[in-house]
Amino acid sequence: TCLPVSAVGSTSALGITNNSGTPDTKITIGAKAASLLNSAGNVCRVTNPSATIDLTTTGANGMDTGARPANGWVYLYLISTGAATAGLATTTSPSAGLPTLPAGYGYYLYVGAMRCDGSQNLLRTLQFGRKTRYKSPPLPTVQSGSTGSVTVPTYTSTAVADFVPLTASIITLVVNDANGAVLIAPNNSYGAYNSSTNPPPGGAPNNNGTGGGNAHDIFLEGSNIFIANNASAGRVLCYGWEDYFVN
Repeated sequence: TCLPVSAVGSTSALGITNNSGTPDTKITIGAKAASLLNSAGNVCRVTNPSATIDLTTTGANGMDTGARPANGWVYLYLISTGAATAGLATTTSPSAGLPTLPAGYGYYLYVGAMRCDGSQNLLRTLQFGRKTRYKSPPLPTVQSGSTGSVTVPTYTSTAVADFVPLTASIITLVVNDANGAVLIAPNNSYGAYNSSTNPPPGGAPNNNGTGGGNAHDIFLEGSNIFIANNASAGRVLCYGWEDYFVN
């Protein structure tokens, strides 16, 4: 049912993952309900929407235009004519603009993002609501080996664009300290691991190899996070993100 009232788009019980039959190039989207908007701000309420997006095609249930990216992100939408609902993928982040809607589809709602590797194949992720997790190992490596200083401390700026979409507000990291210490922070103003007043919000500071598997949510203040690592075999891995554009 489409109602001529202004509203904010939203979903209930949203789930997104790789299609079980064709996980490299197809995406499965489902929800209990969704409210899609048009350019006038009117809302179309859809019950139990579902869609399978095929990144090898264009138009409804495909890419909006062009080919899927290599080493890049696809941003995902539910779209509707008011009677029929479909999915749509685009390389344009909702922070930069809207996708090119297929003819007849005036209602749209951004629902999430997935990443393609260098061969244009989708990485395996699972999204519920705003939260997405990388689904199968190996987890993407954000940083490995010694960098900076954990005692001074001196942090190394590390870009996150390859690991979380432009719509991410939180990056979730897993640390393997490899008998060393790893510090993670959203900026380089945090103190050392033993600071009593300004310790970093993430990492594995115990120097005893017990840091593996601990998840740390870091609020993103920009396009980089800051890491200090004194373990030559220590690693910081990305486990997932939270998308603040998803309602």
